[in-house]
Formats: sequence, C-alpha cells, structure tokens
Amino acid sequence: MRSPRGAVAVEFALSAPLILLLLLAGLHFTRALVTRLRLADAVTYAARSGVVAGSTWSEAQVRQAAQTRMGVEAGQCEGGFQLQVAQVPGAFAPNAAFGPLNGRALQVTATCALPGRFQLAAMTLHATAVYPF
Repeated sequence: MRSPRGAVAVEFALSAPLILLLLLAGLHFTRALVTRLRLADAVTYAARSGVVAGSTWSEAQVRQAAQTRMGVEAGQCEGGFQLQVAQVPGAFAPNAAFGPLNGRALQVTATCALPGRFQLAAMTLHATAVYPF
C-alpha cells in the first residue's frame, strides 16, 4: 500500500492560495466595515454637537468634533477623510409639538477613500447625518 503523503501535499498546494485569498479578503472587508462604522459615528456625533451648541455652532467646531471622533481610523483614508458641513433650510417642517424648530437642519457628510490592499479593489465610503435645529 502506498503512502498518501504526496496526495496530501498536492491538495494543500492547490487549496492554500484560495484559503489565503479568502482570509485576506475577510481582513480587507472587516477593515472597511470598521472604518464605515467609525465614519458614520463621527458624522452623527459632529452633527449632534453642532446642534447642541445651538446658534453658536461653527463649521470649525463641527469639523473638529468629527476629526476627534474618527480618531486613528482617519489615517485609513487616503488623504484623510473629506467632510462637508451645510445648513439646510426647510429640511424639516416647523412643528409646535417638537418645540421651537424653525425647519433648518445641520447636515454633515463625510467621504473616505480606502486604498485597495492584497490586490483587492479600493473602496469609497460615505456617511451622512442630518439633525434639525
């Protein structure tokens, strides 16, 4: 009876690249998911901090809040993450039941370009938060 060691070595040589590719793809998409969640958290926090500041909010304050909340994940984005801050008039209908809202909203949108790794494609992540004030 022959030893199956040669067959096992061939099977391993054929399956190892596929297993390695799946592992690296999993790491790439996990990194993208973590960055996307952090990006969404940063824009939500920044928009809310601007609204809580009331009429005294400034774009610089909102940008600083987003940068602080993004933390080290901002380094994952090529060229840093891009942030747009805008006051949107008429985004919400004024409603006496919700207090003194005047229909305006603060909209914060962030974009992060993740570079491709392990021969996988690059991704562009987006997150937007809108809060009435």
